[in-house]
Amino acid sequence: MGPLIFWPPLGHLGILLAVGAVCLLRLSDLPQLPDAGDAPAPAPVTAMAESTLFPLPEVGAYDDILPAMDARPLFLAGRRPAGAAAAPVQAAASKAPEREAAPSDLDLRLMAVIGQGADRRALVIATGGEGELWVQTGDDVAGWQVTAIGPRTLDLQLGDRSATVDMFH
Repeated sequence: MGPLIFWPPLGHLGILLAVGAVCLLRLSDLPQLPDAGDAPAPAPVTAMAESTLFPLPEVGAYDDILPAMDARPLFLAGRRPAGAAAAPVQAAASKAPEREAAPSDLDLRLMAVIGQGADRRALVIATGGEGELWVQTGDDVAGWQVTAIGPRTLDLQLGDRSATVDMFH
């Protein structure tokens, strides 16, 4: 029973000695590195006459471009060089009649819009005595009929007059 107690540590030690011997044999077979004095001279680098890559501009070429780039705001949708302005867009020949802003005789304020699509409702404050009203398309407010409710607008019609009330105005 006595010698079996030492078997696992002695087995591990034997395996480590065998691996070490194999490593020593392999190290002796490695090729020798040449001395630094025997190194060949580096080959001269020449530029290719016909490169397939994009040509890089000369260092001084950026000096002309940078002031123009600094003059334009960085985060604007219309950030374009001065010469690259787009041609003005022609107005359509048949233009839909524009709605006028809420006239001064219309005392309504649009405070909120809830719902989506045709199920929208609008909270309107009428200063003509009606107070707060929830309206939907087709309702009458201060004599005006609600024709459409947008995400932030209320379209009204009174006879041949039409008006748009914007939220927070």
